Amino acid sequence: EVHQRTVDNKPQLDVFAASAVWTNGAWRFRQADVYDYSRGPEVVSRVAETNFPAFTEQPKRLILEARRPSQMTTAELRRHISALQEARRLGHVADFRVEYHRRYAFPLTCFIVIWLGVPLGMRTSRRGGAMMGVATALMLVVAFYFLTTITLALGRGEHLSPAVAAWLTNAIFATVGAVLLARAN
Repeated sequence: EVHQRTVDNKPQLDVFAASAVWTNGAWRFRQADVYDYSRGPEVVSRVAETNFPAFTEQPKRLILEARRPSQMTTAELRRHISALQEARRLGHVADFRVEYHRRYAFPLTCFIVIWLGVPLGMRTSRRGGAMMGVATALMLVVAFYFLTTITLALGRGEHLSPAVAAWLTNAIFATVGAVLLARAN
């Protein structure tokens, strides 16, 4: 399927083909129904084979379009974000930017867990003992996961900037770890 729109987002041309082949730097559509809205309402042409010179997207670009951000490599994400911004297609760029920043924020989680675990491990309590530490750690992991899920969703919904959405949970839990460490001393 290829959909061409006017500047004010009204249908201009729709092509529905049984198959498409990329040969010699151009697309060839086979068994295509072409809806040309500029020639009147619902003017349909059925063709056995046609090319569509206005459609210049290469196959590797279309493959990226069909993939979710989590399925792309970091380099692909970077290129895809640039391409979306250059084409001024900013509708879904937030999803890709949030995933890009999450890729760098997530590995820091290991250090945040250690940062939280040290002061919790230094605490000794007669009530609860070791089980209290395990329960606290489990609560913190669930809270970390829950807060990460919320902030990433807010970033994808463009309520937070992508960088803030990806890094906010780490910043909050690093601060909690610093406060716990300060109190443990």
